[in-house]
Amino acid sequence: MREIEFRGKDNHGHWRYGSLVKFEGLQAAIYYPIRHSDDKEYIMRTDWCYVDEDTVGQYTGLKDKKKTKIYEGDVIRYGGQNLLISSSRFAIPLFVAIAYEQKKGKYYFVELWEIRREKKRIRVIGNIYDNPELLNQKKKEKGK
Repeated sequence: MREIEFRGKDNHGHWRYGSLVKFEGLQAAIYYPIRHSDDKEYIMRTDWCYVDEDTVGQYTGLKDKKKTKIYEGDVIRYGGQNLLISSSRFAIPLFVAIAYEQKKGKYYFVELWEIRREKKRIRVIGNIYDNPELLNQKKKEKGK
């Protein structure tokens, strides 16, 4: 059984990690645990904040070679390419990696379970929201 966790950016541009709550007509929110210290004892409570719905991504259940959790929207480096982690809207929660083949100018999909056994070679290098340039390798190489 895999851990169910979401992340999303709050109104101040900070990532929040926890449970996603979405009601019709209302902005999505992330509920997350907070530890408070009170006279040498830790009190756990839950807080929440609204997040930008476009940045919400679910944890895939996988970690990279540095034990960094991999979420939807992350860009990973695998097999010499940058791949975008997404989910298949037809078979949720089937997570897929989307790659762009520069020579042919086409996108293709790799099911994440296919590269699961190669996790020692996977590295999270950013995400599509903070680092959109990671998916446009051609521009990045020209700028060097």
